[in-house]
Amino acid sequence: MDRAALIRTVWPEKYQADLPDPLGKVKPYQAGFCADVEAKFGFAGKRVLEVGGALNRDFVLNDLRVKSWTAIQEASYWESIGRKIDDVATVDYASFDAADPKTLGPYQVITAPIERLPEKFYESFDLVVSIAAFTFIQRVGPALDKIYRALKPGGGFAMMAAQIWSSESGLFYHTVTDKMGRLFSSYGLPGHTNPVAPWAHLLEQPPALYERLARHMDAEAAGNIVQELFFSRRINRLFAEDYARYFDISPFKRFGAMESNIAQRDLPDAKLQKKLEALHPGRRDFNTHMILAYGRRLV
Repeated sequence: MDRAALIRTVWPEKYQADLPDPLGKVKPYQAGFCADVEAKFGFAGKRVLEVGGALNRDFVLNDLRVKSWTAIQEASYWESIGRKIDDVATVDYASFDAADPKTLGPYQVITAPIERLPEKFYESFDLVVSIAAFTFIQRVGPALDKIYRALKPGGGFAMMAAQIWSSESGLFYHTVTDKMGRLFSSYGLPGHTNPVAPWAHLLEQPPALYERLARHMDAEAAGNIVQELFFSRRINRLFAEDYARYFDISPFKRFGAMESNIAQRDLPDAKLQKKLEALHPGRRDFNTHMILAYGRRLV
């Protein structure tokens, strides 16, 4: 069995059992993505930068066999959902300022946005990966620019963007509790329900959705869901076409190489497609729920 197949099938089982969520777990979609990256670029012996997450230390060092792994993620995201970043990983550096790329250890976590990567980190990494994090990046253009600059000549970039706003599954809001103690969330969390119908984020304006929700819960909870869904800055609300355009104008397309693959579900039926296009002029792609992109900084 080749290494990509091992990553996809055998290794995740080592990190699923007897570990609290989310500490230490390697989720199936993370393992599947790493298997694809292994097949395309390889991990062994490379200095890797992870944007927007912190994969299990033992997994990346012992199984992916990287030389070093530097994970960067913003503490503000975890604070916004009532969590501490320490629930997910041990922070080594609270900013880029304290970290020196020349003396980084085998594994470290830095709480910082990729868009602010300083010049001292330029051309420091053989590979940059991002797993389901780009949905939460507001400044996608600058992020792609910094990722390109972080790579050594010949280095590779792999990203997976999921929950694309323009898809059926693009709506996002975290836990909201009403006065009866009921829990609501767009995630399939235990004990939670989701009163927001598929496509509602693209078909309804905030007042209309609020009015509908307020028939089934108190006004504060309905307002919180609407605020989270339409106005929270945790997600970027980019359409699939926006990602394609950002890729086209990125340094990867201008100076390197960039390719993207989209994971699509069935198109909306003709009636719904027509309605979506009318509500969002110039948009046609409403079935891309995940984007995979691979870039390379050419020598």
